[in-house]
Amino acid sequence: MSPIQQPNPEALDNLTDASNLTADQLMFWVGQKLHPDVPLHNLPSIFTISQAIELASFRAAFQTLVNSSDALRMVIEEVDDIPQYRIKPAGPYDIPYLDFSDKAEPEAVLQAWVADRAPRMFDIENSLFDTALIKLSSQKFVWYFNQHH
Repeated sequence: MSPIQQPNPEALDNLTDASNLTADQLMFWVGQKLHPDVPLHNLPSIFTISQAIELASFRAAFQTLVNSSDALRMVIEEVDDIPQYRIKPAGPYDIPYLDFSDKAEPEAVLQAWVADRAPRMFDIENSLFDTALIKLSSQKFVWYFNQHH
């Protein structure tokens, strides 16, 4: 096994100057580059909604949120080996919908699903978040939202 090479301070200065990422964003990018298979920067959350939800309305509201939020449309791409953020244009986003209400123990199915889904690595060139609306019963829904850093 070869020793870990220390970064060249001049190269880091050049990276900072050449990238349009903030210093904090660069640190997250470097962390993911150093540990590409470890979900260090995943921040999963679940929000319980204790009432009936009309799926079309929820999807429309989330679409409005995505279209109005540069942060939700931001991706990080490498251009000539330099990380750059880009804001994707507003466009259709279809939030996934899962129905666990017909399961014997919907809460247990939800917990197993979250445990499997939350550590998945982000393809930061495509999206910095993952989300789903999950039905547990006619009066109980969960909004799953996982964001990168």
